[in-house]
Amino acid sequence: HGNGYNVTLTWTPTSPSADAFAIYRDTGTGWVQIATVAGLTWTDTDDIQKKDTWSYKIKPFNHCGDALDFSNVVTVSP
Repeated sequence: HGNGYNVTLTWTPTSPSADAFAIYRDTGTGWVQIATVAGLTWTDTDDIQKKDTWSYKIKPFNHCGDALDFSNVVTVSP
């Protein structure tokens, strides 16, 4: 990767039934799902640049694949 920065997200599930988490990012062109993880942390290695502002939100899923409510949005800018 280039000379940008990585973003590490860490969260606490609000529902004990959450088994997996879909991670969404908006770089200014709309929300896009960029990853699905089972853990409670994830690192975006797409090199955010100093001029960039990116937003993230997480959608938990339960063991049946049912989606739960989105997390609050977090916005980052190095």
